[in-house]
Amino acid sequence: MTKLTEPPAGARQKRFQRNDSAPAIRMTSRDLEILRQIARFRFLSSTQIQRLVGGSAQQVLRRLRAAYDHGHIERPRAQIAELAHFHDDGNRPLVYALAGRGAKVLAAQGYSAVNRIDWTTKNSRATADFLAHTLETAEVMIGFETACRSEGAPRLVDHHALLPYLPEATRTSDDPFRLDVTVRHVDHELEVAVIPDRLFSLFLDTTSRLNFGVELDRGTMDLRARL
Repeated sequence: MTKLTEPPAGARQKRFQRNDSAPAIRMTSRDLEILRQIARFRFLSSTQIQRLVGGSAQQVLRRLRAAYDHGHIERPRAQIAELAHFHDDGNRPLVYALAGRGAKVLAAQGYSAVNRIDWTTKNSRATADFLAHTLETAEVMIGFETACRSEGAPRLVDHHALLPYLPEATRTSDDPFRLDVTVRHVDHELEVAVIPDRLFSLFLDTTSRLNFGVELDRGTMDLRARL
């Protein structure tokens, strides 16, 4: 696996400061795929992006830097604490999120849902714990996706791509990925809403598939407060 390293912080390129004099860029198919993958997972590290879109490590880093300078993507500030904590390990890959300008580019390509979200506010509110959890979820799915690229492997249909396979009432609901279940507790029943971190299916052929829900427990949720 190729390990990506970001350019060292310095006078020429500061990690969390855009270069206002960056040269104009022409959006390529790879740039669009980078934006699409970031929107798909919410947060991705540069190493994860490279594994998803392919290409050389340095080429991907250059495209990420250009997209950041032009406001298509963000580098969430919540990652700063983690970067400082691991400074002895060398340069860690930076984490990226979609920015408003990038959402407009995707919307022009037909990804209309991303344009209804205030990405600046969502990115600024993300905590370090939430960012880490999202990256771990993405890592699980990237593992499945990579495995499914092998010849003869099942076809992976991930999360939002499952919507066409869901009942109409589910597709049109405010939260189509929420699972409402009834749990019997002693002598009474509890209605509980379960929202998995990720839903996906492995299609074995045109008529059969296996359905999965991913839930990563980082030991930070108080279950008793939910009951």
